[in-house]
Parts: sequence; structure tokens; C-alpha cells
Amino acid sequence: MSICKHMRFRLWPPLVILLQVFVAISAKEKRKCPGGLCIPPELCRPVSVNVYDEVHLEFFSSDECRRRNLKCCPYERIVRAPDTEAPDENEMVCAARNNQGVGKLVYHDKSKAKYGEFPWMAFVYTLQADYEIYLCGGTLIQSKVVLTIAHCVEGKQPNQLRIRFGEWDLEDMVEIYPPQDRAVHKMIIHPHFYNDLLQNDIAILFIDEHVWFTEVVGTVCLPPQNENFDNRRCVFSGWGEDINGRNSSILKRTKLPIVPRGQCQKALRKQLNDRYFQLHEGFLCAGGESGKDACKGDGGSPLVCRIPQAENQYYLAGIVAFGAECGAHGVPGVYVNVPYYRDWIDGEIAKMYHVDIFVN
Repeated sequence: MSICKHMRFRLWPPLVILLQVFVAISAKEKRKCPGGLCIPPELCRPVSVNVYDEVHLEFFSSDECRRRNLKCCPYERIVRAPDTEAPDENEMVCAARNNQGVGKLVYHDKSKAKYGEFPWMAFVYTLQADYEIYLCGGTLIQSKVVLTIAHCVEGKQPNQLRIRFGEWDLEDMVEIYPPQDRAVHKMIIHPHFYNDLLQNDIAILFIDEHVWFTEVVGTVCLPPQNENFDNRRCVFSGWGEDINGRNSSILKRTKLPIVPRGQCQKALRKQLNDRYFQLHEGFLCAGGESGKDACKGDGGSPLVCRIPQAENQYYLAGIVAFGAECGAHGVPGVYVNVPYYRDWIDGEIAKMYHVDIFVN
């Protein structure tokens, strides 16, 4: 656990506006639906309702969306997140990774993420006096729902937890869009979580208010139940230490291969000197390449895999759980196997919101 006291400066308001305009203009050349997302019309807030109760739905040009049943809705009018059903790869409405980042906020280090690159990244923390104490990473999966690891929040009350979205640099407030902070309304730890072995190490955090979807805040896609990502190269992001034990104030990223279960179990048995070690089905492994790994402080952070045929959208494949040795060759890190828990996640969200999670 590390303590981060934010000494943040704020940009002069007119400069913020100019930067936001610049981002919108520069994005037009690179993105479909600039300034918004292609989503079903019912997920977009109407512009107005007149005295005759006629709803005026105004969208950007319909040509901006490849599929006719989707409309380009401005970010500020997206008020409902995608369905809780397994996502249809042909009609994906979760956020896309911003490979080039947003604006000109660039850190010249390939191990660091660009600003806004991973819109689903969440920063879970608690407050003590004037200090923000970082607890773990998290992942936004719906407009009011975050996934993280159980051993990060076990023993804490929901009112002790807060989550920040749109964060990038923990030391300086240089973000173009102001980060969004939310309180945790309720948390659900998996009923079979076993702390000694970290089995079923997953928790769902429900926040008190919907987040506002922007270019730098959006949901990741959840994979179908029991989806297999073996041998895929995926990407992890987090604010934990690097392989040299140095804290990272700027969000870092690392590409890692998903290691098949049998191969991972064999490697961990050797590393742990325990020939009877059994890797629980609720885990998957990634990494094993020298100098590339999630490390201390990265617990709860996402491991995402690109969805084939989708427009740069990603599945949440894993959540950082534990590791035997950070960045060691042949020793993969261990992650919560999100596809294994998909049905449980859907069930808990349905119970929490009486099936319709999106009613304000």
C-alpha cells in the first residue's frame, strides 16, 4: 500500500476549454462519431421534450456509424450503459482504447500509458485527514459498477471507499477532463472468497452516482462465460511499482501473453517449491517474460484483450491478484479469471438493480 498526497495544480478555465476544443478538432480525422459513441438511440438522452410531449432526438450524422441501428450520441448525452447481456461483437457499445491518447499529454516512456488510453481504468482509494490512500486498481464495467479484487476491500465499509475515473498522473493535475470521483454505495465480495489462498478473489463495487462518459471515461466489455484467452497477447495497466521497485505516478502499461493453465501451474509449482500446488479455476496467468509484469500495488488492475473484429474494444480478461516474483523470466503473474465469474457478476448486478441497472 502506498500513500499518495495529491499536490495538483488546476489549469486556467479558458485554457481547459481551448484544450477540449483542440481535442475535439484533432479527433475528427481519426475517429468515427467524433465527440460521441455509436450506440442504440434509447441509450442517448433526448435534447428536449416539447409541450406536446414530442421527444426531439438529435444525433450527429447517421453516416458516422457503420451500423444503421446505431446513432452517434454526444458524450454528454450518454446516460445509460450497455446491456448486461454478453456483448454482441457486431454491436459493441463499450468504450474503445485510445491508442494515441487524448490531446497532447504524452509521457515519453513506452512503459507509460497515454492520457485517456484506457477509459475503464479506476483508482480505488480511501481518505485519511488530507491524504488519499491508494488501495488498488479497478475496472469500470457499467456506469455505476466497478470490479476489483476482494482482498483489497475486505474488512472495509463501503463508506470508507472512493473511486476516481479519468485519472492519469497522480502527482500533477494535468488531465484535460477533470477526474470524476464517486463514493461507494455498496460492495459485494464473492461468497466463497478464501483469503488464505486468495480463491474467488473478486468484488463488485456499486457507486452512488453514474459516471459521465467522456473520451477518457468509459466501460470495458465483459467476456462471455468461460471465454478462453490462451496464448493471446493482452495488455495490463496500473499504478503499482515497476520491476525495479519504483512507484509510478503515471499510469503504466505492459503487453503480456496469456499462459495456458497447465504451463502456468507447472511454473508456479517450481517457483513455490510445492509439487502439489493446484491453480484454482478462478485464476488465469499472464506474463513470464523478463522485465514485464504487474508488480506490487497493481492489485485489482485490469488485464484486457482486444476483441477480434471490433473497433479497438477490449474484453476484461483478468484482474491482477498476486505474483510469485515480479518480472522474472518463466514466472507468470496470476490474475482473477473474469470469464469464469461472468454469470456471477451478471447475477449480482441484476439483484442489485432489480434487473434494470440503468434506471436513474
